[in-house]
Amino acid sequence: MREENTVTDSEVEALVEKGQLKALSESLTRWANPEVADLILRMDKPHQVLVYRALPRRAGGGCVCLISSQRIRTIFLEAA
Repeated sequence: MREENTVTDSEVEALVEKGQLKALSESLTRWANPEVADLILRMDKPHQVLVYRALPRRAGGGCVCLISSQRIRTIFLEAA
C-alpha cells in the first residue's frame, strides 16, 4: 500500500515552476494513480504535460487510463 500523500498541489506547482522535475517525480511516486490523475486535471494547462512527463513510466500509464481519452488528446494537442 502506498504512503499517504502529504505533498500539496501548491508544492507540486512550485516544483514544476522551478523546473525541479526529479524532485517532483520522487514526490509523486508516493501518490496513488487516481490522485495523480486528479492532480493533472486540476493543474494549469502548461503544467499538465510536465507533471505527466515527470511520472515514472508505469505510473504515467496508470494515470492516463483514468482520464478520458478526449481529455488526454486535449491536454497533449494543446501542449504541442
